[in-house]
Amino acid sequence: MYLVLPLPGGPHFDPAQMVTRRLMGVAVNASMLGAVPVAKLNADREPMAHQLKLLAQESGARTLDPMPDICGIGPTCSPFFDNGEPKFVDDKHLRPVFVKNNITFFDFLLTH
Repeated sequence: MYLVLPLPGGPHFDPAQMVTRRLMGVAVNASMLGAVPVAKLNADREPMAHQLKLLAQESGARTLDPMPDICGIGPTCSPFFDNGEPKFVDDKHLRPVFVKNNITFFDFLLTH
């Protein structure tokens, strides 16, 4: 059995928060476009991650962490991937094209 730890989250990853609709069109919300410190993302998801780790320990399950695949190994996590598109469809769901090209933490389950 496997438990997947929480994805990074927050308004910086929600494409709906990246733009503001106005009477005369759409404006980009520049404050939402920058990378987010991984330490902050980990702190935000720690309560849920802690609970999942305890459950895994009690049940003998293994935990899988999606953070390296989503954010890389650097100190910050960009809400965008290589071609400048948002990684997420909304505040909780990754875009299929991002998953197809970047998410590998499940691969060992499918190849054995």
